Amino acid sequence: MSLNSESQLSADISETTFTAFPNPTSSISHVNYKSQSDEDVTFSVSDITGALIHKETISNFKGEMNLDYNFESANVGTYIFTIQQGDKIQNRKVQLVK
Repeated sequence: MSLNSESQLSADISETTFTAFPNPTSSISHVNYKSQSDEDVTFSVSDITGALIHKETISNFKGEMNLDYNFESANVGTYIFTIQQGDKIQNRKVQLVK
């Protein structure tokens, strides 16, 4: 599995949003996250049993983040994407089909 990320700052973001698509996916899931908060962001992926598959932290994040998460070597099943920033935690369930 691999993760490519890029972040860019934007001054006109009006709220926090978190999306993951397509769902279901056969290989790559696109993750978009926007926030006005200036805190560390942790992106993690776990399987349906709760086992941690991937974890990455970005320090002092504010703006828009676009990630492409590659499930190439993962087994078919349900995965949970989690974004945590400060005391806010958001989850998205993604189904991997092949």
